[in-house]
Order: sequence, then C-alpha cells, then structure tokens
Amino acid sequence: QPWQAGARRPPARQPERQPAMADSLANVDWFLVGIAIITPVLLTGMNYVVYRFYAAEDMKGNWLSYIFLHFCLLVAECTVLLLPFDVGNRSGIVGCGVWKTQCGGLDLMLVWQIVYCIVAGLVVVGVPFAIFYYETEDEGLSSDQSAIKRNIAAFQGCCGCAKVVCVAFTYTLVLTVLAVIVLLISWAFLSFAEIPYQSTVVDVSTAAFFDASTPVTSATAPPGGCAASDATCACGTGTCKFEGAQLNFQVTFVVYLGGLLSFVGWFLFVLYGGIGLVALPRDMYVAWSSRPKPALHAARELTRATLSREAKDVVKSGMQYGQTMLRQMSELPGFMERRRQRAETTAFIAKFRILVEELEEKNYAFQLSDGRYYNQYYNPLLPWCSLAASILLALVTVVWLVHVVLFMAISPPVTPFLNDYFTFFDTFASFIGTASLGLFCMYLLFAVVKGAFKFGARFLLCAVHPMQRRRTYLNSFFFNIALLLICVLPVVQFCTQAFSSYARLTDAGVIFGAQIQNLRFFKYLWQTNAFVYALLAIVLLSLAYFTCARSDAQYAKDLMEQVKKDVGALHQQTATVVAARGGASSGLGMRASVARAGAGGAAAAAKAAGSRY
Repeated sequence: QPWQAGARRPPARQPERQPAMADSLANVDWFLVGIAIITPVLLTGMNYVVYRFYAAEDMKGNWLSYIFLHFCLLVAECTVLLLPFDVGNRSGIVGCGVWKTQCGGLDLMLVWQIVYCIVAGLVVVGVPFAIFYYETEDEGLSSDQSAIKRNIAAFQGCCGCAKVVCVAFTYTLVLTVLAVIVLLISWAFLSFAEIPYQSTVVDVSTAAFFDASTPVTSATAPPGGCAASDATCACGTGTCKFEGAQLNFQVTFVVYLGGLLSFVGWFLFVLYGGIGLVALPRDMYVAWSSRPKPALHAARELTRATLSREAKDVVKSGMQYGQTMLRQMSELPGFMERRRQRAETTAFIAKFRILVEELEEKNYAFQLSDGRYYNQYYNPLLPWCSLAASILLALVTVVWLVHVVLFMAISPPVTPFLNDYFTFFDTFASFIGTASLGLFCMYLLFAVVKGAFKFGARFLLCAVHPMQRRRTYLNSFFFNIALLLICVLPVVQFCTQAFSSYARLTDAGVIFGAQIQNLRFFKYLWQTNAFVYALLAIVLLSLAYFTCARSDAQYAKDLMEQVKKDVGALHQQTATVVAARGGASSGLGMRASVARAGAGGAAAAAKAAGSRY
C-alpha cells in the first residue's frame, strides 16, 4: 500500500449518519401543520360572537374567567375537528412516513391522548370549580348560614384563602376525589379490550401453497367445500378451518379515561343530540313564522293591556310563593322534607324564568309593532335568512338520519352513503371531503347545545341556563360548557363509527373503533348499537312532540296557570300545617335561611318581569 512506503495514510472513511430527524420532518405534510395552526386562530375569532351574550354587569373584573371560558369552548371545537384532521393525516397507512407520501406523517395518537386528559381535567376540575365559585359568590355566606357552611367558614380561616375561592375549592376537591375513586376502581376491572377475530388454519394442499403455474380451477376445489363454478376458492383440495378467537389486552390508562368519559357522555348525547336534530331547523322556522310586524294603534293598546296583566300575574304569584314557602320551610321538622321543598323551589324558579323570558320576547315584539321603531331598529331580511337556514338545517338533519339508518342501524350496512360522498373527492379535491366531514361533525355539536336548551326549558327537570343576549351570566356559561365538554367525546366516537369507511387507517379509528369500542362491559351497549337505536327513538319522539305540542306562547300561558295552582296549593298546605300546630311560627333561624334564597329568587324573577310594564 502507498502509506506503507512512507506515504501519508488517508483518513478512515466515517460511516454516514442517518438523518432520522431530517427524514421524519421531510415526510411531514406541512399543509396539515399550517391547518393545525390556523384553525384554532380562526375558531378563536369566530367565538367572539359569544361576547354578545355576556351580561354587562358581570364583565367587570372577570377577564380571566372569560379567557378560561373561551379556552374551554375552543377545546370542544378542536376536539371535534381533530377527526377530519386525522382523516387528512391517515397515519395508519402501511409505510406512512417511509415510502408512502399519501399521508401527513403526523403521529396523532399522542395528540388524542393529550386531548382526553385536557377534556377530563376540564370536566372534573376546571369547569366545576368555576361553577362552584360563581354559584357560591351569588349565594353569599350569610351570618345565619347552615352548619355545613359554618364548618367550611372555619376551614377558610385556617387556609387563609378568600371565602368564595375556598368554598369552591372544597366542593371541587370532593368531586375530584369521587371521580378518581370511580376511575381507579373501574380501571382495575374494566380496562381490558376484547377484540374478536377469526383465525384460519390451512394445510399444504390448499391453494395458498400452489405453485404459481398451477391455477385455482373448479377441478382443484374441495368436495362440498366450494361451488364447482367458484374458481377463486382458496382451499384447493385441502381443508380450511376457520375459528373464532378473541384478543384480550389492557388498554392504557389514558385511553380508558377517554372511553369512560365517552360512555358517560353518551347518555347526554343521545338525549340532547336527538332533541337538537329536530329543534335546530324547527326553531329557525318558528323565528320566521313569528316574525314581528307593525300593528295599528288599537291593536298595540290591546297588546299593552294584555302584557301588563300578565306581568302583574307573574309578580303576584312570585311574591305569594316566596312568602308562603318561607313560612312553610320554618315549620318543616326534618332534613328530607326541607330538601324536597328546596327541590320544588328550584323547579318553581325555573318555571318563573321561562315566564319572564316569554314576557320579554312579547315585549320585544310589542316594541317592534310600532312602525317607527320597526323601521329604525329591525332588519326585515333576518326572518327570511332564518327560513333559508331552516331549510338547510332540515336537509342536513334528514341526511344525517338517513345515513344513520342505512349505514349504522342496519347490519350489514345497506350502503356507505355519506362515506361514498366523502371518498368521491379524494381523487381530485380531498379537502372538500375532509371539510364536509368537519361540518357534519360540528352540526352534531350544535344539536347537543340546542337540545340541552330545549330540554331544560320544556321539561324543567334541571336548572335552566338560557343564553340571552347581553344577559347571560358566567355560571350559565360554564354550565352549558360543561354539557358541551361531556358530550364532545361521544360526538367524535359517533362520527368515527358513522364514517368508518372514510375514516379508516386513522388513529381515531384505532382508538375508538378498536380499543374503546371493545372495552369490557361497555362493548355490549356499543356493539349492539343500543345508543344508536336510542338516538333514533329520541329523534322520532321529539319530532312527534314538536309537531303536536303547544307553541311557546301557549306553553307559557299554560305554565302561568300551573304556577297559580301551585301557589294556591302551597298556601292551603301551609295554612293547614300552621293550624294543626296552633299557629306556631317559631324556629325561623337556620331553616328560614335555607328558604330565603329560593324565595328571593322567585321574587326577583317576578319583579324583573313586572318592572318593564
């Protein structure tokens, strides 16, 4: 060698370092990265419309709460839109990021798990703390508070925190501990996925082992195994043995957390989503059919007298109920009786809110009946926009229901339907199919919100938290956000199942379609489509109810008559109790303070209604 004769030895050639990071970045679809950055920014701008619902007196000094509120709303929206983003990525394609360029190359499995943790944290800790904080702030800590609140107040002195913050923290801590206990116990027994599959055993004489020059023909078909005319029979002259088997493995803690949240949320999603699918187009049509119109002076005076009479009835009933209930609560001896009365008071106040809202709607229509006010402050094109939106939303609802019946409710599916529509655009404009998927998913989220409003307003089984322009307080905002966050994972799972053909080879399909769908115990409701059938039943019942039910005005009128009867019955019951006890009215103290909040709420609602007329 040359260097053996005194020549300088050349440096040894170093092996080339594999640029793993560079290769991984080169396989990333930067268009998807741009979409992931731009979408939250656009949603944040669109969510500015919520600003129109904030109560003016509730906005001072609460900017941090509003930032947190917008963050929760953004999380709910981005969680739903993560599914079409996952479809655009399709990281489940074999060779994705290696030799395949028809995928985004992004690992969204980690992103989904982060989303589960964020949603769980907001549902269990963040939003409940905000609700407890503002409910406690509104309720206040009076000097004649209950024993429980006095103990909490003593704890507040030890921790040195503000009173309201400490009470909210205590309630949130109790809720969090209960949630963690349920999660850990259920994780120990129900965190196993049981995925069914079929195994095939073949021998060497089957077509799988034929030489390439030996075609599979009817002559090589096994006797009775395949039809003689079936030239594609894979068993040949041998035997093929198919056996059902089951793959059991424990899912990760985060995946189980998402599955448990999704299971709990399905019950609310079925109820509110089924109602909202019908109520969304129906309310848009009602907004058009009940559009305000200018009226003559005589008709306006008649309307004024009617509204004044209705407002006085609301004020009178509210004051009577508040005084009677306060007196009765002081005579109730046991805890269960007082608890039952507080529940009745909550339902009564919910009825009052409905009456006040209806009076304010009538008052607005009455103002617009003045021709000058109508021409100056009202846009006559708005009702026709509502009519167009009603037709469009009704079409989307019908398409959704047809797809659910043909692809999900019937097994095997009759047709892929919307899956074919989305797939059609993959050949020349895949973003259209992906965007269409996002719109259909977001429509379900809007249906959930609408259904929650209609259910609370009509059936009065829970507190009513309506969204009113310039008059919606933070506790109502957070209550509705809590419902939205609970239902967001069921919406994603439902869409993953509904569009399983189009959303194949995605991380969402692996998590929801393979792991969560086959979790022990939960799988029996998901695999039998029990929730899907329940959703269709709720839709049919809602359609029948809204078709045959009373209008909102007639419902409010009947509700007012019911309120009068309730007040009369309560007054008679209280008089009987007082007479049986010899007219005793002692013991107001602590028990009266329990009722004061309910009485004050009813009276305040009544005065709010009467002050405008």
